Amino acid sequence: MAPVLLLGPPLKKYFFEDTLSEAQVAESAFASPIKINARGAFLKVQNAQNLSPSKEKDFLAIAWFNVQDLPTPGQRMFLLSRYDAEAGNKSGYAVALARTADSLRPEVYWRDEKGKGGWYVFSDVKILPGFWFMLGLTYYQDRYLGTYLGNYQENGKIKLETAGGYDLGRSILPKGDFSLKVGSVKTGLFTGNLGPVGIFSKANMSLEIRDILKNFLKDPVAVPDFFNDEDILFWSPDAKTDLSPNNHDIKFVDPTKMEMGGR
Repeated sequence: MAPVLLLGPPLKKYFFEDTLSEAQVAESAFASPIKINARGAFLKVQNAQNLSPSKEKDFLAIAWFNVQDLPTPGQRMFLLSRYDAEAGNKSGYAVALARTADSLRPEVYWRDEKGKGGWYVFSDVKILPGFWFMLGLTYYQDRYLGTYLGNYQENGKIKLETAGGYDLGRSILPKGDFSLKVGSVKTGLFTGNLGPVGIFSKANMSLEIRDILKNFLKDPVAVPDFFNDEDILFWSPDAKTDLSPNNHDIKFVDPTKMEMGGR
């Protein structure tokens, strides 16, 4: 059964605005971001087998980016990836931005070990080069896949919206023991800055997703009170260290230098 793009509930498009300026955000939350100056440079989170969705709980991944140059028509810019393209079943997930002649859209790779799933294309979004934005990836009720975008506008307002979603019609749970990579991965098109990155898993999270994302937009370096320690699979507010109970090892991979530990 082919997935159908959901235009109504439970992924109804909505907006949230506040008066926090871009300058304030950059000065506070993103005072020392990770700079991706070379194509092919990324953060590598090792021993990441627990960063997979589960049947019993909802799943959320959020990450902040500041893109220097957006993809051109025909290009797919990977931002986050956790799958091995060389593996036989290619199970895993990834988030990218893809440009066509007249639109910029998030694309999500979501595939299980049985080969179910693949690439899912979402609705048009507006992202400005040089401005921070947050991408959110959700999987809930063991069948719904959605994306959210929160960014700071030229007028200083915060905007949060969905980019649509899919009813997959079945359980599709990406698994694997490969690393999580954030930054200029796969196609190596991304250059810019990385901010906070987090992955969370909790039952019935979809009921609170709007408030959770609003909290991340207001205070990007703080985990909302909604989450207990066991719900936090990975949390790196500085993109350098994991403050979750799992304490994953983070390395920064730079093709122009030797691989070195997160600092």
